[in-house]
Amino acid sequence: MRSRIAELEAELLDFKQGRITVSDGVESFNDQYRENVLLQADVSQLRIRIKALQETVEMLRARNVQLLAEKNEGCTRIRISESHDQQVCIESTTNEIREKEGDAFGNAVRVYIDELESLRCALMESHATNEQLHQQMNRWKAIAANNAPKMHIDYLANCAAVISNSSGNNAGRVTPTPTFSLIQEAKADIKRMKQSITESSLEEEKINNDEAKINADDGMKSSVMMDDFEVDYEDDEDIEVENEAETECFKLRDDLADLQAEISIKERLVIELEQSERRLAEKKLAELSLRINEMEVERDRVLAEIAAKHSQKVVDAEQVRKIREDYERKLTAMRDEFRKLQSVEREHRRMQAKQVAEQQQLLRLRNELNELKKTKVQLMQRIKEEARRAKATELANMKKLAGLEKESRKKDNLIQKLQNKDRQREDFLKRSTDEVNRLRQQVRQRNTYDRKTERSGTQRNMRSASLRQGCGTVPLTKLEVNKAKAKWMAIVKNIRRRISQRQAITKMEDELEKIVAEKRILAEEIQRLEQQFIKAKDLAERDLIGEHIDGCYAKMRYVQEQFAELRNTIAGIDTEKGNSCEDSRFFLHPFATDSFT
Repeated sequence: MRSRIAELEAELLDFKQGRITVSDGVESFNDQYRENVLLQADVSQLRIRIKALQETVEMLRARNVQLLAEKNEGCTRIRISESHDQQVCIESTTNEIREKEGDAFGNAVRVYIDELESLRCALMESHATNEQLHQQMNRWKAIAANNAPKMHIDYLANCAAVISNSSGNNAGRVTPTPTFSLIQEAKADIKRMKQSITESSLEEEKINNDEAKINADDGMKSSVMMDDFEVDYEDDEDIEVENEAETECFKLRDDLADLQAEISIKERLVIELEQSERRLAEKKLAELSLRINEMEVERDRVLAEIAAKHSQKVVDAEQVRKIREDYERKLTAMRDEFRKLQSVEREHRRMQAKQVAEQQQLLRLRNELNELKKTKVQLMQRIKEEARRAKATELANMKKLAGLEKESRKKDNLIQKLQNKDRQREDFLKRSTDEVNRLRQQVRQRNTYDRKTERSGTQRNMRSASLRQGCGTVPLTKLEVNKAKAKWMAIVKNIRRRISQRQAITKMEDELEKIVAEKRILAEEIQRLEQQFIKAKDLAERDLIGEHIDGCYAKMRYVQEQFAELRNTIAGIDTEKGNSCEDSRFFLHPFATDSFT
């Protein structure tokens, strides 16, 4: 039982961790679990490879140290031999001391080189780690704030372009700036970030719900195990899963905080950019209207001067016309630019109003979607509750039906027992009355027989004498004829009773065969239900199967009682049949004696 419980706990843990999934009633390992297994195998292989590479690096470092030490020793020996070429007659003891000193010096140099190589390797590893960390930090910074500097640069460039275009002397066509597209891009980025926040929050809620379910299941399982068995070991895998879930939850919370900060920054930048664009457009419109007014004033002034000169016959009419056309052309260009700016402003306001309406509609649709989700959750909970109630009522009805069937079986058994007792009582009374009548008839026949024998004793002697003297037979008397008839009737009754007993025994044997067949069917049904009870996992289903097994055992006991009653009845009939045979012999004995006499 403990091993079975351990297997079931392991299977339940696999289901909780998502290793095993059930699709269309078929259990299979999850693809993520298989991928994790493959990745773990790759990680183990990479660890083995890293270990081998580390050993190779250690061997190469030792070899490098040895080569550098040998190189240093060779250089020192060459220098010593060059400096001491003239000292040829030195004793052998001094040579040995020099060799020992050279060996100690070489060992010290080798130790220093080894330390230098290890420090160089550690320095290279630290540099590589530092570069990786810097790259990772730059990548996160770029992800966190990839659009903020671009906004400021584009904003300054656009402002400079607009100012240069508006402050120029030529009234050219208005050049479109990418500010609106930049605002739209920033808003799309904010929307994407908000969507990622909602998804991450949903994932965090799912993780929290899974943790709550795991904790509830663990609490329920521990309570059940404490009630039934003694828990002798701790579940380390559950603790690891909980720790991983907590770390993942903390990471998600940190990511959510970063995303919310980025969203707030970008929203503030978008608002500032829209306000600056609005101020810039208003400023440009004001400057254009001011320039138009100044141009009109200048035109009127020039025309007035020309008219004054024309009154004095100084200026030509063609020159006046050219000046007027030039001013009219400039004013027309400025007015066209002013109308274009006004149309752009109206279009911008219309787009803003449309965007606000779309945002309101989107918010309304999101609220409706949330309401629908809540309604769906409530409906699913209600459906589950109704299903649970229906299952509970079905189980209660099945239990009630099983109880009623059990009560009906008990009543049927009681009725059968009473009927059997009544039948046995009737049979016993019938046999008793038949036995009493038979005994009375036997006593009566014996008394009459004794009286007849006493009366006819002398007659028999005389008849025997006459029979000895004569050669013929003597006819029977009337009393002997009646006596023979009575005996014959008794024999016929015995034969008929024997026939009825034989028929009853045949019927009872047929009933016994039926009972044996029913007993065999009940035994097979009990065996099948016991196998189902072993395979069943639900407690309610086990209770129902147990009640069916109890009912089958009750039927088996009832059938066994019927079998015992029929067997006892057949045994009683057999004993009565033996007594009837003895009575038949007793009745036939006088005929035999009379015939022989």
